[in-house]
Amino acid sequence: MTTKDTKSTTIRISEETKEKIENLDFVRKHTFDEILNELINNYKEKKKGGRK
Repeated sequence: MTTKDTKSTTIRISEETKEKIENLDFVRKHTFDEILNELINNYKEKKKGGRK
């Protein structure tokens, strides 16, 4: 079994933002790490799509 060498960091968000994130459809099935990566990927795709 292989383990990842990961570092943990604290991300401070407001209660309002946390509630908005928790209400997203894909969030209920994922870890916060997966959620952040999904949001980053969506951001990158939108940014790339806008540069035609």
